[in-house]
Formats: sequence, C-alpha cells, structure tokens
Amino acid sequence: TSHISMIIYDVTDIAINKMQLTAANEQLQQLNQRDELTQLFNRRHWQELVQQEFARFNRYQEPTSLLLVDIDRLKTINDQYGHVAGDRAIQHLAHLIGRNLRSTDMACRYGANAFALLLHHSNAEQTLQLAARLQSSLAQTPLQFNGEQLTFTFSAGVCPLDEECNSYDLWLD
Repeated sequence: TSHISMIIYDVTDIAINKMQLTAANEQLQQLNQRDELTQLFNRRHWQELVQQEFARFNRYQEPTSLLLVDIDRLKTINDQYGHVAGDRAIQHLAHLIGRNLRSTDMACRYGANAFALLLHHSNAEQTLQLAARLQSSLAQTPLQFNGEQLTFTFSAGVCPLDEECNSYDLWLD
C-alpha cells in the first residue's frame, strides 16, 4: 500500500505580519521625511531633493527656482497670543503654501518660521508671481484663533537656478 501525505500550512499570519511591517515602515518613512507641525517635508529630506534637482538641472537646463518665505514678526504673535497661536500661524501659512503648489513642486519647513519651496519649470518671474499669490491668499484668509482674526505677513526671496550657479550649496546660499 502506498500513502500520500500532505502538509497544509496556513500562511495567513505571515502575510498579515508582512503587511503590518510594510505599513509600519511606510509610516516611519513618512515620519522621517515630514515636519510634525506642518506636514511639509523636513529640511533634511528637502535638501536631499534639492540635490537631486540640482543634478537634474545640470543635465536638462530646465528653469528651476527656490522661493524662501519667512513669517514676519512671529515672535510678536507668540508674545501677544501665546505659542499655540504662533504654531497655528505656521500651520496656516504651510496650508496655504500646500494649496498653491503644483504637484511637481516641493516645500519644506526650513526653520522655525521659514519655509523653502523648490519650483520646477519656474523662472524668477513665475516664482515672484507665486509669492504674490501666497501674499494675497494670506491677506484674504486671516488666521482664526480663539475667536479673533490674526493677520500676519511674510517676507520672501527668490533664487532662480542658472548655469552660473556651479554648486548646490551656492544655490542654497
């Protein structure tokens, strides 16, 4: 007589554990790349992206610009209304930046009250137009905080990338 034996092995738990591990790794990747307060890229990850863009520019010479944005007098907001209000101002501007970016553009929280935007296919004039749109959007949508409308402004600087710029560090300076 011959016997056939078969082993049945349930891989459901292994598959579920693998899916959970993949999801946890994706969440860690997200946490490693994003600023907790604004959900924009953090400075470290953004600088990696800027290095890649600098290399791309050297290859294809497509117009690319940086827009640096700094909230004016954030300390005054913090002093008058508290640090929660200052955080809300940072979040408010980050939200407006996100709404005004194209899918190919990238933004980060560059410092305590500063943002940096990397704008693909944008020359200096187009980048200035974005800065004007952001200023207009901020003026039209004041921050609502504890029943009050808080208005604030920002200063901006534009740095287009051109063939004279021969290093990534020089571009960021």
